[in-house]
Amino acid sequence: MINDDVGLMMKYPSLKDQQQIEEDVSSTDVEKVFRAIATCIDNVFDNADVYEDSSVEERVGFLENLTKLQFDKILKFYRTLPSLQHTIEYTCPACDEEESITLRGMQSFFV
Repeated sequence: MINDDVGLMMKYPSLKDQQQIEEDVSSTDVEKVFRAIATCIDNVFDNADVYEDSSVEERVGFLENLTKLQFDKILKFYRTLPSLQHTIEYTCPACDEEESITLRGMQSFFV
């Protein structure tokens, strides 16, 4: 729920969705964030109706009109997404110290 009357049903982002957003070279980073979030909105509902048949552009417009507090509630969905993580322990070849690195999510594998 983003306020007392309006809520969103979110779905997890797919790899295909993420790839399409990243391949859009004409968009700024902020536009990509809004498109990524809009792609994950399954529907918007209020006390009277459920709105399922909206375009990504309409959902982006909806997101652009939210308050910071409302938008933060949506971002909480992303902060709590399940992710795979693995800690790798190794010996640094330069200083012979024990080190570790944690790989978390797909970003760690592509950076």
